Amino acid sequence: MPQSSAALQVYATRRFLKSYERGTAIQFLVEGALDDFRRLFASDPRSIARHYQRLAGAKSSVLEFEISGGCRMIALWKPPRLSLLDVGDHDLIRQFNTRDIEGLAESAMPAALSLVGPRGAFFLPDRPGPIGRYANEISPEWLYFLDDEQDRLATILCDAAESRLLEGAGYAAHLVLGGPGTGKTCILLNLLKRLHNREKFSTKVALPRQVKDYIEGSLRISLSDVWIPSDAVATYEPSEQLDVLLMDDPRDLSDVRHATELAKRGAVRFVVAAFDPLQLNRTVADLDFDAFVVDTGASVHELRLCYRQKENVGQQSQLASNAIADSTPYLDPIRKRDFITAHARLTALANDLRFSNPHGYVKTWNPAGPAEFTREINRISEHNAQVWSHAASLLVVLHNPTLEQLPEECQLALERFPGTSKVIGSGALSSVKGVEFQHVFLLLDEPNFAALVSGFHGSGTRVYDQRRLFRIPFSRAKDSLVTFVWTASRSRASTPGASRAHR
Repeated sequence: MPQSSAALQVYATRRFLKSYERGTAIQFLVEGALDDFRRLFASDPRSIARHYQRLAGAKSSVLEFEISGGCRMIALWKPPRLSLLDVGDHDLIRQFNTRDIEGLAESAMPAALSLVGPRGAFFLPDRPGPIGRYANEISPEWLYFLDDEQDRLATILCDAAESRLLEGAGYAAHLVLGGPGTGKTCILLNLLKRLHNREKFSTKVALPRQVKDYIEGSLRISLSDVWIPSDAVATYEPSEQLDVLLMDDPRDLSDVRHATELAKRGAVRFVVAAFDPLQLNRTVADLDFDAFVVDTGASVHELRLCYRQKENVGQQSQLASNAIADSTPYLDPIRKRDFITAHARLTALANDLRFSNPHGYVKTWNPAGPAEFTREINRISEHNAQVWSHAASLLVVLHNPTLEQLPEECQLALERFPGTSKVIGSGALSSVKGVEFQHVFLLLDEPNFAALVSGFHGSGTRVYDQRRLFRIPFSRAKDSLVTFVWTASRSRASTPGASRAHR
């Protein structure tokens, strides 16, 4: 077939678009690969196909794009038209049916500007990172990939935003509720990218600083042009009308109320707030939350599938979360019963999760000391090919009044760790909200361990609100969760709180 020098045409099938919109990072990879294709086409359109592998068994010229270590894209090339057929993980090539490629391509429609290019300045122009050597579940391009439940909700919210903004129909505010790891941040980031791709709407996202840093570090993108610090959202006033405000992990319901008031005044036209009701700074009773929903006129969506944690890790985390949920600020039996009853529904929503990924490593060392800590560091280090390089892999939490610092022997073991680690004290638990780690080590004393096993009562509301946030570090772990009931003496070696890079 003769090669054409006409302008490049990019088409996309519905099948491709469905896969493309599921994963925010995959969108950047695809767009980067198409940027490369456009540059090659502009420089030498006659020989461009030589730069790509052909799909085995296909009668037509079907190109295979290796857009990351674990991600592939398939496209039919009939110069000057490139029809995008599908995108997915490394098994896509083996599973792809080559019998009706022509029919699939005929259904393709002209691609959106985000695919046709050139790419806008909303995100940094560079690609999310070089080809990696990691399995899908630890590769950065899959950190924000939506599973079926999350994809359905992202689509519902995107459609609701367009209906509200274009037709004035539907709810102005939506609340996405779910426990840790259910994909709330992932859905907001995906929705942000989908709306940006439409190029019709002005959108801002309110994220805690540590979550913004984590996203930018793992995906190598910039959110600076669209970011609002979560701790500033309670007083946020847009300088001009804003189409969409996305809120991740607000501090409490007053932040959400302010956003809905902006919507009522017309300063913001569409609001989505996503949060875990048990990670708000102040506890909220079921009836109070119901009244809040009625008052704000919001639509509520619930997530119950945990995508982050492996099943064993998630079940261990649930045990701690349930013990905390059965705790109260009171000692009086009647007040204890009434408190638990008043919070039962929101507690169940956040704690009763299903886990999509099997396996996971869980271990409790009781008693524990530096030898056990070193043993667990060595366990992970033996599999250092599976340690994250795009984000901190290990979180160490010192929730023990006798451990103001990490003991020297443990610090020496940590320095041999092949990835990046973060050590925090019990007063910094909120600094890891919304962030995930492959591995979490919890160093507890006997009283705190007993409180997690049997619950705690009579502490008063202020102390209770602090203690209940201890569910945060349990829910950060993805692959392994290790609890050390510490009996070693206090050490003066090193200070927690800063991230450390060990290679």
